[in-house]
Amino acid sequence: RLYLYQGAVTEARRCFDAALAFWPSHLNPTDEDARKDRARILLYRSLIHEAEGEQEQAVAGLSEILQLFPERTHLRERIEILRRGEEPALLGASVWNNLLQSEDERSMLCGSAEAEGHIHGEHCNH
Repeated sequence: RLYLYQGAVTEARRCFDAALAFWPSHLNPTDEDARKDRARILLYRSLIHEAEGEQEQAVAGLSEILQLFPERTHLRERIEILRRGEEPALLGASVWNNLLQSEDERSMLCGSAEAEGHIHGEHCNH
């Protein structure tokens, strides 16, 4: 993700490819966190494909996410839009910028009085 922050898309692409190649590493592939990690990697990789005009590869990545998490039905609509070629490739970069910003906000140190400082994560409730 750091490479995407820096606009180094080629390097980001290589790193996401490597992450997919080595996934799940030491984790059980059926583990929920491992599956979430794979889905996140696939999402960024699909957005890069989309930004580079590689719609078929973007669709393949999004489809794999749906196999991991069928409840993410919003991806079906995105897949259909990509198949029809209705939206510009620039949307992929826009979406990953929003995702990076959102992940940054979740990982900020908590300064609330109710809890001792901690790193926000997916399961943080405040």
